[in-house]
Amino acid sequence: MLKLNPNEIGLLRKCLTNDGRKEVTKNDKGEEVEVDSLRRLNGEESAQRRFFFKACDASLEGFQKELSETQGNFIKVRNEKLAELKAKKGNEKKEEKDLYPELDILLKDEIATANAKIQELTLKKLDIDINDKTKAVVKKYFEDYGNVAGWEAREDAIVTEVMESLV
Repeated sequence: MLKLNPNEIGLLRKCLTNDGRKEVTKNDKGEEVEVDSLRRLNGEESAQRRFFFKACDASLEGFQKELSETQGNFIKVRNEKLAELKAKKGNEKKEEKDLYPELDILLKDEIATANAKIQELTLKKLDIDINDKTKAVVKKYFEDYGNVAGWEAREDAIVTEVMESLV
């Protein structure tokens, strides 16, 4: 059983999906673009990747529901405040975007509350129910990705947490 937050899960998914290298391919317009190279796994390791993704999806359902509720509640309050502001202003300002600076001031507390709730949700550790075999594959490719691509400075805290979880 792993305990990971959504950011850590995202990092591990990236490590299991991409091999840390870049490749050049053509986009829809025929232009060459650099993209992450997809990781190719053997049959057993591919099965372990699927098990990990499935376990993560099951754990993330509650997180996604709470996140949607938080965002939905904020949007509802925002729309109510916008309607009030439009009614108050009448025909003085015709475009909605002209009301945004005033709306931001009115929503200051709601923005702070929503951001705090989202931050709390993203830091909450979720139980990922996987076996030792799956954990070994995840650990192997997490380390491989770090050796090939390295980690960005902004990922340091997440990488440290993941390394502690995979021990």
